[in-house]
Amino acid sequence: MGSQREKTLALLDDDDIATFAELQKATDALLKGSALQEIEVPPVIQKPLSVSQSSDATRRQVIAVLGFPGVGKSTQILDLCRHFKTRPFHYPRFTRDLSLSEYERSRVEGQRQKGELITGYREQFLDAAFAVKNDRIILDGFPRSVEDTDALLNRVRQSESDLRVIYCSFTRGHEVMDSLERQLVRHQERNHGNLPEKVEVQRYIKKLERTVQHDLRALLTLQQNSTHISALNVADHSPSHVNAAIHDALETDLSSLPWLETSLAQVEECLSMAHIKSAIASCGLFYKPFFNDKYGPPSLPIDIHVGVETKKDSVALAQIFRSTFPGIRLKARCLPQLFQKMHHTPPSTQLVEVQTTGPYVWMQGGILLENGSRKLVASSQCLADLRAGVLRVDEPFLSTLDANLQEELLNLACVRAWKLLEAYPALRLEGALKNKFTGHAIPKRYLQGSSMVQALSKEAEHRHGGKLHWQKGILPEESERAQKARSILLGLSKKGEPMPIPPEVRLPGVLGDLQDRKLKYKDASDSSDSIPETHTAMIPPPEGYASWFAYMACEATDEQWREWLINQIKSKKPFCGSDPFIQKVMYLDFLDEIQEELHRNPMNSEGNQKLTHQGVPLQRHMIWSAICLETEPTCAKLQAEENINEQHICDVRSGMRVGMLVHDIGKLLDDSSIETPGVHQELGAKVWLKICPQWMHNRASAVTQWCIKYHDLPGRLARGLIEKEENTDDVGAVPSYKGAYDPSACREALATLSELPKAAHMIFCRDVWRADVGSVPSLRYLLPAADSLIAVIQSKPSLEEYISP
Repeated sequence: MGSQREKTLALLDDDDIATFAELQKATDALLKGSALQEIEVPPVIQKPLSVSQSSDATRRQVIAVLGFPGVGKSTQILDLCRHFKTRPFHYPRFTRDLSLSEYERSRVEGQRQKGELITGYREQFLDAAFAVKNDRIILDGFPRSVEDTDALLNRVRQSESDLRVIYCSFTRGHEVMDSLERQLVRHQERNHGNLPEKVEVQRYIKKLERTVQHDLRALLTLQQNSTHISALNVADHSPSHVNAAIHDALETDLSSLPWLETSLAQVEECLSMAHIKSAIASCGLFYKPFFNDKYGPPSLPIDIHVGVETKKDSVALAQIFRSTFPGIRLKARCLPQLFQKMHHTPPSTQLVEVQTTGPYVWMQGGILLENGSRKLVASSQCLADLRAGVLRVDEPFLSTLDANLQEELLNLACVRAWKLLEAYPALRLEGALKNKFTGHAIPKRYLQGSSMVQALSKEAEHRHGGKLHWQKGILPEESERAQKARSILLGLSKKGEPMPIPPEVRLPGVLGDLQDRKLKYKDASDSSDSIPETHTAMIPPPEGYASWFAYMACEATDEQWREWLINQIKSKKPFCGSDPFIQKVMYLDFLDEIQEELHRNPMNSEGNQKLTHQGVPLQRHMIWSAICLETEPTCAKLQAEENINEQHICDVRSGMRVGMLVHDIGKLLDDSSIETPGVHQELGAKVWLKICPQWMHNRASAVTQWCIKYHDLPGRLARGLIEKEENTDDVGAVPSYKGAYDPSACREALATLSELPKAAHMIFCRDVWRADVGSVPSLRYLLPAADSLIAVIQSKPSLEEYISP
């Protein structure tokens, strides 16, 4: 097919080639004395985290990205905008959005089509750019002339801003031809491989003439005014290396990321007690600060991984972790030994070298804790991917391994990526990992900002409608408590917050013995790849229970239930094996039951959720609702009642736990039901009758079904109190939210819960709702309102009102 250079030359005539030679000669003459220093990109980036690296954090920063056409400015600008949560300002695009007369628009469009400078709107463009509230202004390809430069420098001085220029260049002496080749490649990508017509080639050449005559002179004018310019040769580096170099040049403040200070301090304390001079904190503790609030809702790492140099250090550190901070999931590992076991190659003993090498790029980094100091260390590709929200494998590294090991590591990478995508749905897969991941469903987009999420969710619900349960409104005896609840709700901050991670506890009986054995083995061997079968044996459940799931749901404390569930969803070899029902929830694998029993196909088999869930898939929400659940307040209330035996309490406890595991299962049946209040609850109650495990007693099953149908009662009351059809403070006015329940309707729903005595209804209702809301970072702000909402429902507890339809 020929090289790209041959294709390019074939499109040019002798006059074009002569023009190119003149343009390159002019470029060489202009840049000869410019002394632009190109930035070198180190393979491993190391930055201290103790102090801010920003030279002047109080001044607004104006970032201008310049370079020849096709050099890749837009790619790098897109990353900068993601990182700084702002938008770029591009002069030609700005003029296209203006309201211009037909004559003026024709003039501007003519200049753009010819590749010429667009004139006449420079000051308006700068007005718009400097009017943004963000502390970063990003300019795409501006300034493009000496006049543009003078105007920009004047605005920078007036606003007391800090101007930084990134100049992306091709190889010196080849800029003109390299630029045309890159533009032709992009043309082919946009046009199914077709080469451009002659008129299009002439437009590209005209853009190059404009660049040499105007853009380069603007660059030199900036240099003459002592502007901070960072030059990067994009021809010699990958886009990720260029990305890393740009952030380095801008002195991006990595110290400002939300590092888990408490966890780092705990690790440092234990290192000091163990007399270990250096270690690396990695995995979630390292990459979650990059992802949180940018690529998914805020969340915390379940495990804290710390790598040390020797097996002896890892054993000592693990023991100190558990004795000093019991319940915190701190894991100590000998990094060189782990590397050797995983990759079958003898690694260096240097921690930084081991940590920044490996099959998963997003894990090629960590925080080096050494002699009381903290330093971020990462491969340049890793740091670029974390900033861009990219998950990929290190394909050059994998190519050095045999085929079987490559396949094994790719499969493991898919599992790790799937778990990360559950928490951070806006992450992107690239390369071999993307190709391998085709059998999995990737969660939908992430919506950032709790207030925006709430507003968009309400718009979607308004379009879908719903059934209003606001027949009696607010009764006189309910008014005072309703007003108080409304005031509390309106005063809550809507800021998202992560779910707390349950402390690590010992499991009951033989499960706890297996847990102890596994921990001791891992301390001794520093590997989880070849745990002896005796440590994960398939031991039968206690007598009278069909499975360990049945036993844990009925008998375990809330702390033990959480520990067992976390082990089931995280471990490759859960204690006593993976439970089939939990696996069905994890992978939403209820297709057969729904098709066979209900004679319909799921409409939402990927588990998409309401906008308030910010792209987090259905299975993660249901599992974490079960982890957040508190059953002991309800069970304690039952124990205080007469004629309530232990079996009754076990049924209620297991019904609540299984109920939260499947409370939104109805969302699988109808995609539109997600935004229509009440629909997925009704559908879920029908599904439950088809998927109920055989071991559940009828009373437990009925409790689960109630959880599915009415788990959001307090929330629907809350929205009825604050979302009104008219702008009014009247708490009893008709709500605009069509799924609202008034207190009487809530009590009627609770009256159907005949498996519990009336005295336990309110506690039960509160804790089921708290589990549901508590597992959604954008809704956790509602938790302080739970008791006030329950108080409104309790306002009129007379038996007649309570049970009448």
